[in-house]
Amino acid sequence: MKSMRSGWRAVGTLTLITATLTSAALLGVFAPITAQAATATTLYVSHGGKNSGTCTSASPCATVSYALTKAATGATIEVSGTIDDHLSISHPVTITTWPGGPAGSPGVLDGTANGAVVTANAGGVTLNDLTIEDGTRGILNNGTLTLTDSTVSGNKGGYEFAGIWNESGTMTVVDSTVAKNSGDSDAGGGIGNYATMTVIASTISGNTGGGIYSDGTATLGATIVADNTKGRNCDASAGSLGSAGYNLTNDKTGTDCKFTAATDLVNQNPLLGPLASNGGPTQTMLPGATSPAANVMPNPTLPLAGVAVCPATDQRGDTRPGQGETGCTIGAVEAAYTNPTTTSVTLTPATVTAGTQVAYLAVVTPQSGTDTPTGTISFTTGSTSLCTAVLSGGVAACGATNAPVGTDTVTGTYSGGDGYATSTGTATLTVTSG
Repeated sequence: MKSMRSGWRAVGTLTLITATLTSAALLGVFAPITAQAATATTLYVSHGGKNSGTCTSASPCATVSYALTKAATGATIEVSGTIDDHLSISHPVTITTWPGGPAGSPGVLDGTANGAVVTANAGGVTLNDLTIEDGTRGILNNGTLTLTDSTVSGNKGGYEFAGIWNESGTMTVVDSTVAKNSGDSDAGGGIGNYATMTVIASTISGNTGGGIYSDGTATLGATIVADNTKGRNCDASAGSLGSAGYNLTNDKTGTDCKFTAATDLVNQNPLLGPLASNGGPTQTMLPGATSPAANVMPNPTLPLAGVAVCPATDQRGDTRPGQGETGCTIGAVEAAYTNPTTTSVTLTPATVTAGTQVAYLAVVTPQSGTDTPTGTISFTTGSTSLCTAVLSGGVAACGATNAPVGTDTVTGTYSGGDGYATSTGTATLTVTSG
């Protein structure tokens, strides 16, 4: 721990328990405190709006800061598009993306490279399905704040804890990504905590100045803390970190993060992709299908410190476990085979006499992207297995002579792999008795 922090006083306890909760469950845990008597309402903010009126869907406001002046205790503010803003939240409120809003894109809170994007000084604050970016700090919390299904990224300059600083409050981070933030020291470029924090099924990666710093008591579970540079993945005062299990780090040992549980994965490369659009309203870092983080946690539920880590969806809203998996992926998003594919099947010849060899050919095409699917194709007809072939360049072929007499449907089933979803194609084969 650096000497410049020796005079800093810990003001609370950090609990980083990475397991997966739904937003609804969290709202039950952190019930909004009563600060105003007004009835909760929904307000709307959109890029291109105007700061006037009461922020209706028909006439949205331009900034969340303005909407907060009109929001009752417990209100919801829905955001469409990128909003240049610096929020100071003084009463319970939920801020979330506006699906189908007029800007035509999810909610982004942008700090325009100047100051904290979000400062919370109240209980009962929830941020959901948002991107919080381009501040000298993303989030400063001195209240009770829940961050769900969101990404904190691109915050840099001027502060030690660039992504999130939980200074003196209680903060819960769920199914979220903290990435590409740049602190001005070698500790906690992604997250710094001096109070009480719970991080559940999230990814802390690619931050400059270290991943997470704690001066409290921290328990991590089911989270990825890896590939943070110019500092440690984890840095903390003595006794402030512990493990609830199912964590992953690329540290050679689990010493810094205290990843000592039997289910923790140490010295493992999570094979994270770049921060990119992988579905859902926020950018994420998608683990490869062969990532050691994939298919690890039991389904449907596994309690860590009383929290189920394999619930219904990940940060993007995709189903957990992912397609082709039986267990959940450590971190914010499933490593499942997410890119849909189509499979076409060709038979040569399509009409044969019994015992004649048929060439079975399948072509697997991704519905998006330019990469080539890999994996295997299995050809069957009814209960008869014909042959199996390995894809090369998206094409697989094999021959067999055991098709039964009659006119039957041959199905080619693609196994999925390297990020691609399973799919099937069919063709008709006629086999005569001769």
